[in-house]
Amino acid sequence: MFVRDINNHKSPLLTSQRTHDAPECFLLAKLHNANEQIFREKVARLQVEAELEKSLSLLQATLESTAEGVIAINSKGHIVSFNQKFVQMWQIPESIMKSHNHNQCLTFYNNQLNEPETFCKRIQELDSQVDVKGYDTLKLKDGRVFEQYYQPLQLGEQIIGTVWSFRDITDRFHVEKGIHQNLAQEEQPAADPTLPADSQSIFSVCPQLKEVFDFIEANYEQSINLNDVAQAVNYAPAYLTDLVRRLTGKTVHQWIVERRMAKACSLLVETNQSIEQIAEAVGYRYVGCFFRQFRISFGTTPQVWRNEKICKG
Repeated sequence: MFVRDINNHKSPLLTSQRTHDAPECFLLAKLHNANEQIFREKVARLQVEAELEKSLSLLQATLESTAEGVIAINSKGHIVSFNQKFVQMWQIPESIMKSHNHNQCLTFYNNQLNEPETFCKRIQELDSQVDVKGYDTLKLKDGRVFEQYYQPLQLGEQIIGTVWSFRDITDRFHVEKGIHQNLAQEEQPAADPTLPADSQSIFSVCPQLKEVFDFIEANYEQSINLNDVAQAVNYAPAYLTDLVRRLTGKTVHQWIVERRMAKACSLLVETNQSIEQIAEAVGYRYVGCFFRQFRISFGTTPQVWRNEKICKG
């Protein structure tokens, strides 16, 4: 009897078809996976772009809300961002801003400045020292005066350019100029740091600095510094230092020290408080710092100074 095994004898046609379908299935699966990967990458990119757009919108809204004119320039000289206050202050045509070429803005600045050479020198310094920060006073031909601040533009830890901000200080500048001229004409009596604590005998007569001296008078017994005073009177620390030095010949720190030393002298003569108590009473956390400052001011120690004053009295 002759039996035929159909399991071991498949049709050549079926075998050929399956062999032909296998690569197609593999390619279709691979194509499907590739499409899914592209889709996921596209969704991720759209999410990143949406977050970036949101961040840029918030940044621009912040720039527009400030009273200062702000412009950010990358290391290649291209304008990264700016606000309308900047455009208004410098009266720069829209075509120049649309070009995002800061070199065109530089030409526009120079045409308006009284001393363009000084400004150009500052630009050269910023090009050679990307991490520099500071401020300048710019006088324009039309009589306006701008305060210019500059600091590095950073992306994470990397410095990629410079941020400039401009503040119109025309009114304040002329007021200060008038005060400075009046002070130069008057001979101020030298303050005696051994006098009892009297703000009028310690501080200069300078209306423009009244808020500064009032704050020092009210807080010198605390551990205050330049930044505390600047924040209280709404000035930048660097600008306040320059202003006080120009109007009085002393720094904010020197005025704080003089006020503390005057009070210390008063307490040394009029009370029996210990040196440690007096040091704490005039704003020194550590008595060693008080000793050093007193010696710098008077050339001797607090105790020796006290003994001499008592003997003379």
